[in-house]
Amino acid sequence: MILILADSTDPWGVALSRRLALRGEPYVIQDPRQMRNLRSSMMDQAGHWAHSLTGVYRGVTPPFSEEVPACRFWSSYESESDWLSELNSLPCPVVNRLSPGGVSPCPTGSPAWEAVIRAHGFQVPRLHPGNNRDEAMSWWEMWGGAVYVKPRSSEQGGLVLSAEEAASYACTFNPNETLLLAQVSIGQLVSVFVIGGAVAATVVRSGWWTDSTTSLSPLGATLLTRCSDMAQSLELSFAECLLGVGADGQVSCLDVIGAPNYWSCPGAVHSHVIEKLAVLLSGGGRRTGYESDLKGDGVSNAGFSSSVRAPDVR
Repeated sequence: MILILADSTDPWGVALSRRLALRGEPYVIQDPRQMRNLRSSMMDQAGHWAHSLTGVYRGVTPPFSEEVPACRFWSSYESESDWLSELNSLPCPVVNRLSPGGVSPCPTGSPAWEAVIRAHGFQVPRLHPGNNRDEAMSWWEMWGGAVYVKPRSSEQGGLVLSAEEAASYACTFNPNETLLLAQVSIGQLVSVFVIGGAVAATVVRSGWWTDSTTSLSPLGATLLTRCSDMAQSLELSFAECLLGVGADGQVSCLDVIGAPNYWSCPGAVHSHVIEKLAVLLSGGGRRTGYESDLKGDGVSNAGFSSSVRAPDVR
């Protein structure tokens, strides 16, 4: 049995449930804010509720909202921390585990995060926290070129934008929102999707070239294996490693995203990634390294030559 903790707004959760139905895999999809009844119905005579689970997909919706205390949903738990502790202790794959409070144990830009990135041989971009929207805008106006913008509190990834686009994007946030910024060098962008310790697919985007005829050298298996090892070091069983490949061949890691952007992922890759998720959660085994069979070499060339970013996240 596969448990999908997601509401109807989570595109990965919805797509995963449809794929499991086609595969004939037993699953339950449940809004995580309404878990009490589900837990009771899954209890066996010994009082174990998760004995039959082969995997859990946890969507981007937190188990509990700040407005509604956890105890209103789970009378047997005193706090969200207790619930997350039980979820994280399950012996089956849990995509992805969280620390109490719904945050990553190693958030983007933290000293621990930078240490992991460097340990796996990637350059670390200069990350600047804009303590509010106006401060962030002053940074990228000074930089020019392209910038990676991400709300610091977000589990999801950010966007690579031009300075003009970044200013418009910032207007969608609260003026007091803390934004994480990184200057993006001239080059190409690469998304490496890691599932269960293996690279499932890669997406090469045209990025920020001054010369549109320049092309990226082939992605080697060693680089992709480093991505899978890096995701595991960050305790992510489903991740998108966002890399910037400079014109000088240097590879930097802009982010390791624990909630990959569905809408910026090409349609041809969706199906492949969801199938790999289904296999992992159904107990189909866990392999490490580079195992993708997408288009033979696992690379999808997504040519967004008219923009420095992927399509807008919806």
